[in-house]
Amino acid sequence: MRKQLLLSLLGLASFSGVEAQIKLNRKVVDTVPIRRVDPTIRPVGGTKIISNLNQPQRDVDFLNWNFEKGLTGWTKEGTAFNNQPTVRFAVTTQRINYQMEYNQGGVGGDYWKNMGMNNGHNGNYWVGTYENNPQGNSFNQYQGDQPVGILSSPEFLLTNQYCYFLIGGGADPQRLYVEFQTKQPDGSWKTEVTRSSFRNSEMMYRERLDLAAFLNKVGRIRIVDNSYAGWGHINVDNIRFSNTLLDGIQIRDAATGRNYEVDVDAPVWGVADTHAHPMHQEGFGGALIAGKPNTPLSETYSNALCDQKHSSLGAGVSNKLFILGADAHFAKGWPDFLEFPRFTTKTHQQQHVEFLKRAWQGGLRIYCALAINNMYVPSLALGPGTDGRAYDDESAIKRQIIAITEMVNQNYQWMGIAKTPREARKLILEGKLAVVLGIETDNLGNFKTASYNWNDNVGPANKPLVALNDVNADQFLEAKLNEYYIDGVRQITPIHYITGVFGGAAVFRGELAANQFTFNNNVSVKSAVDKRIPYSLFSDYTTLLFASNPLLTKAGYEQRIFKQGGGTELSTINAARMTSIGVKLINKMMTKGFIIDSEHMGYDTKDDLFSLAATRNYPVISSHTDPAGLSYSWLGQPVAFRENTFKPDQIFNQNNFGTTNIRNLANEFEMSDAHYGKITNSGGTVGVFMLPYLKKAYTGTLGNIPNDCAGSTKTWAQMYLYSVDKMNYRGVALCTDRGMTDFIGPRFGPNSAFTLKDEKLMDMKITERKRQRLSQSNGVRYDVNMRSYYPVWYENMETGGTEIIVSYQEEDAWKALAANEAGLNKDNVPGGREFSRELRVKYFLEGLQVSAMDDPPIKNMHYMEKAAMFCVKNNRSVTSLPGYAGWFQGDKDNVIAIHNEIIKVWQVWQTKYGNNQPLRRFRTGNRDWDFNTDGMAHYGLMPDFFQDLSNIGLNNGKLWFLFNSAEDYIAMWEKTVKASGTR
Repeated sequence: MRKQLLLSLLGLASFSGVEAQIKLNRKVVDTVPIRRVDPTIRPVGGTKIISNLNQPQRDVDFLNWNFEKGLTGWTKEGTAFNNQPTVRFAVTTQRINYQMEYNQGGVGGDYWKNMGMNNGHNGNYWVGTYENNPQGNSFNQYQGDQPVGILSSPEFLLTNQYCYFLIGGGADPQRLYVEFQTKQPDGSWKTEVTRSSFRNSEMMYRERLDLAAFLNKVGRIRIVDNSYAGWGHINVDNIRFSNTLLDGIQIRDAATGRNYEVDVDAPVWGVADTHAHPMHQEGFGGALIAGKPNTPLSETYSNALCDQKHSSLGAGVSNKLFILGADAHFAKGWPDFLEFPRFTTKTHQQQHVEFLKRAWQGGLRIYCALAINNMYVPSLALGPGTDGRAYDDESAIKRQIIAITEMVNQNYQWMGIAKTPREARKLILEGKLAVVLGIETDNLGNFKTASYNWNDNVGPANKPLVALNDVNADQFLEAKLNEYYIDGVRQITPIHYITGVFGGAAVFRGELAANQFTFNNNVSVKSAVDKRIPYSLFSDYTTLLFASNPLLTKAGYEQRIFKQGGGTELSTINAARMTSIGVKLINKMMTKGFIIDSEHMGYDTKDDLFSLAATRNYPVISSHTDPAGLSYSWLGQPVAFRENTFKPDQIFNQNNFGTTNIRNLANEFEMSDAHYGKITNSGGTVGVFMLPYLKKAYTGTLGNIPNDCAGSTKTWAQMYLYSVDKMNYRGVALCTDRGMTDFIGPRFGPNSAFTLKDEKLMDMKITERKRQRLSQSNGVRYDVNMRSYYPVWYENMETGGTEIIVSYQEEDAWKALAANEAGLNKDNVPGGREFSRELRVKYFLEGLQVSAMDDPPIKNMHYMEKAAMFCVKNNRSVTSLPGYAGWFQGDKDNVIAIHNEIIKVWQVWQTKYGNNQPLRRFRTGNRDWDFNTDGMAHYGLMPDFFQDLSNIGLNNGKLWFLFNSAEDYIAMWEKTVKASGTR
């Protein structure tokens, strides 16, 4: 029932299967969670005390200072306060975040509009004279600025020195104000103190009336709206009396330079990214990731840097072998960005500070910047190697924390590091991005067990790993956590890829098992058939493992995997639980108020974490959440996933699992429904992973988004809606986590439905992918057309070899349409990739640009391509072309065949720019970016990602949960601090 009510409140009743709109009567609204009230504030309710029936009630005895009982006890004059009070989210986002409007210089678009927004109110009701709320449940109904009037409280005996209240609306001290009046002996009223809003804004802030001079006098509060001009309205809520100064957050208004005050729980709006790695170039030996986020773009993406980091011979064509296998690319970055960054980029920076800034301008408000490292990767014989500096976990983490702090300090005008939830609120309310420092590494603190077999001398500069035991653990852990806390770290992922001193790591990739072997001997696993987890390490051996470590033959690999407790090769999860030292770590983290990340823990270790946290009512975060419930499992009886080398095995996998890619199987890394419940019950938050593995469709109370473009926003939408549902409609953020994975792919162009590339059967890899690629519509509309063009942006990344995933003819059609948009002509457009058909793009482009077709003799097939494209663009039948009747039958068939293929591309292209209000196109160097065909090429396309989510059907009501995630994250953090007892 609670979900239905919240859906109704957000205007989503139709998506929950409710045919009639649920009325927002008082009973309904009271079931919706409201903002907490600062416990230091003296309550205004309670038992009414009247010592003398002839005396008015005391100030604190009036029970409706916060309008939760409507206007009971208040007296109205005029019409301004008719149909009041106003219900919670009556003010929509565009009335507050107008700086995001395109005509105000903002990012534009409309994904952020028409969401109900908390404008600072407290509770369910507030007074706003611009609003019109005749039924007590009205949204988007306005009476405007014209009505005027006065709202007067009952008279009361003043017993407190201070009167606090929330105020917003127009800045007109002569006509819009709150006043305190005293009653004179003759019965008249005298105005003693007034306060008005200092700015034109729907957001309410806190004002105070100093009333010590009027103690024990009879007074009243009046809310005055005597203005009918623009911004001629007033917002008021939560009037409170106190004899002590109440705690508040001091905010500086950038526009006026004035300082003002808000409540300690003043609400914020915007998106939280719970897991990002802006300085990961400092990890992994310093040679894997190229480019710092805070140097000029020309340096971060320089071709010389790519050669230096990634080429074994100092030439961009020759990538180091590890780079070649993980992220093959040429050294073609700045200024045209031909090769990187792309949505498939794994080894170049994607979070440059200019990109972060645009994401902030588009609604990002919390950015959890985690230092990360892995010591195994730089030690591989295949590369990437090191840059000569220490690459032990602690050394790499320290470098990143320092570098992130420096980057934030360099950009203090719009970002800042938050070390407390209060600081996070302050930064966001001042219009900045709140950065939360965190850590994610294999060997937290450089700690290990005595059984580790890692050789510290692999890197001569490396600091040694320190063995913990039950005797020394308390001392070492205490010192290390204190050190992290002083450094500003507040979020920690205690376990990453290594099962060791703290507990078990999730089992989900064979390469990570090899990592485990290198550090801590073997992997102990058990069956999770009962949990419907079909992933098995035994099915995930690859030749890459042998190439990286010749000792890891398949037989040697399997010998290192120990089956515990009736284990089976059908399904594997980690058998390890949290260790006694892990329990010490978690307890100390809770005592110090760290945000504890459950990610990368094995299921049993994660359960142990939840049990520990529950004893202290401590919230837990899942910073990169991938729902197991949408991943593929057995379609029938449990069977082993087979290697995909031969077609019979591929058919077997497809028939028994619904996929031929082992990465799409549900595994221990992903979030189970049970763990969603535990995160929810703890008051925690999840960050939905922007990871494009294939997912099943979500079906539930939030309705359906077509799941017809694998690896794109449509895939992420399934994960998001599923998470919102499982999290009981709160605490759902996003997670970028730019690691060694692909990012969100495009919905348009030859690389659409990119995730299907990893399927083995051609009906999925080619046929289904083509169906999905050519069925998209309503892409992101920009303010200007794409002004830059290069053919590689419109080339399928898998075209080549024996399998042509996207035909060269279709690819050339995409190229011609893109070249035409960019303003190229047929004489300067680059040719296509197909041998002997290099001029096909030119003739397609000519067909787009000519105004009529003449009837020359058929000289070559290029005329046919020109004719076919001309007919497509002009909606002409091929048979209507001049001279068609005299063509050879083979030529007729050829033109019709070309026409029938490229018309589908043309139809999709026409919907590439959808029906949203135009988004400001992002440009860097010589490159225009287009989310439709680029996908999430880098962090700066975050607003474009949001817009595409809106365009595919995550309307403003459904996106509300995401744009409330900054508030949810801070609320979780506040609960963390409270549970720790540190404050």
